[in-house]
Amino acid sequence: MESRWFEFGVVRGIVGAVVGIPIGLYLMKNVHNPITSQGLGVMGSTGFTANPSLLIVGAIIGIIITGAIFELGDWVCRKLEIRANGVWAPIAVGVIGNLVATIIALAILSAILIPTNPIIANKVISATLLALPASLIVEAGYDAITYGIYKLANWPAPESI
Repeated sequence: MESRWFEFGVVRGIVGAVVGIPIGLYLMKNVHNPITSQGLGVMGSTGFTANPSLLIVGAIIGIIITGAIFELGDWVCRKLEIRANGVWAPIAVGVIGNLVATIIALAILSAILIPTNPIIANKVISATLLALPASLIVEAGYDAITYGIYKLANWPAPESI
C-alpha cells in the first residue's frame, strides 16, 4: 500500500467534514423532533440526543477512516488490475474502497444483528443497500472535487492506479 492514497483520502475526508459539519450543526439546531417538538440537540422522549462535540470527534474519526478506505480501494484496484488515469484514478479508488468497506461493514453488522434482532438487521441492511447508489455518486463527486483542490494547490495528486 502506498501512503499517497491514504493522504489523498485524509484530504478527501477533510473536504467532506468541511461540508458535513456545518450541515449537521444546522440540522441539529433547526430540525425538530415531531414527537417532542424539541430540537435534535435536546433529549427527547425517544432518548436521542445530538452533541456537537461528538459530531466533531466523529468527523475526525471519519477523516482517518476515509484515508483507510482509499488504501483499501487502491489495494482492490491493484488486485483486480483496474487501471485509471487523471481524475478517474481517485474516483475509482474512492468508489471501490467505499463499496468494499460498506460490504464488509454490512457483513459484520449482519453477523451481530441477525441472531439478536432480525427486524432491526433487516431495516439496517435494507436502508444501507437503498442508500448505496447515492452514496457512491456522492463519493465520486467528492473525489473529483478533492482532485481539483490538489491541482489548484499544485500538490502532487495521485494520477494513476
